[in-house]
Amino acid sequence: MPIIVSCAGCTQRYVIHESQTGQRVGCPACRTPRAPKREPLPTDGLKTLVVGLFVGAAFLFALTATGVMWWVVVGPGSKRLAVGREQAPPTEVARAKAGTEPDSKRTVAEKTKIEPKQPDPQSPVAKKSDADGPDRKPPPPKELKPRTFIDAWAAAIKILDEQAAKEPEARAKAMKLLTGDQADVVAGILETLDDRAIESYSPTELARLKNLGFSLTVGVASAREAVRGGEFCGVAQRLWHPGMSDSQLAFMASYWYCLHVNQRTEVKFAVTKGTPTLELDPSTGQAFMILGCKKWLDDH
Repeated sequence: MPIIVSCAGCTQRYVIHESQTGQRVGCPACRTPRAPKREPLPTDGLKTLVVGLFVGAAFLFALTATGVMWWVVVGPGSKRLAVGREQAPPTEVARAKAGTEPDSKRTVAEKTKIEPKQPDPQSPVAKKSDADGPDRKPPPPKELKPRTFIDAWAAAIKILDEQAAKEPEARAKAMKLLTGDQADVVAGILETLDDRAIESYSPTELARLKNLGFSLTVGVASAREAVRGGEFCGVAQRLWHPGMSDSQLAFMASYWYCLHVNQRTEVKFAVTKGTPTLELDPSTGQAFMILGCKKWLDDH
């Protein structure tokens, strides 16, 4: 391998073979045989340069790291990080909001808990046990019991009882609006109305009481007689139909004995015999309309 050497006398540089190292070689310039002095290879300078660059880079890195640490610990960066930590939710709070729990806090039973496997909707077992499965049949509709006149009449009586409970207060208010002479006369009529049957009063007298503000009192007296007697129930049962409301049936009871006795008789005869509407006299037809039984007229 060739080696660059220099002459010990004239310092001339020349090349010799590696096997001639340590021997006396004649210098090509001065012709003097001397032991040549080996010149440092160019690579030695390169190594020196590399080492210098490495040392410089290490110094710059250390300087930069020191500056970053000062910015984080002492400088403005420490304040920014502190604000960020205050605004960032804690890990436990974030997990609580997300509905999760750290695995370390879960018990062994919770970790090993296995959810029961739902049966296949298409399997025979699911068809028998799964009440909400796709093959579930809806229960048959309950058959509604047809409403009868007895049911409607029981509901109407409750309405009449509520009206009777309100009657004393309504009577007292109406009495306060009367003059001295009117109050004495009406008080006598009401006293006998409570003791005697309403049938003993003429429609004119009952109409006068209604005009003076005692409509509820008269209606309660008529309903009381209708519930107690059998005449009204027989007529009402023939006039009633499933479309009639309970309040309408209660009104019929509270107005039945306000009709003239002849009108009540004609209505009773018409519903018993099924008299055609065209054959009824105007007074009887008017009584049907007042009682709210237009449907009976239309059907006959």
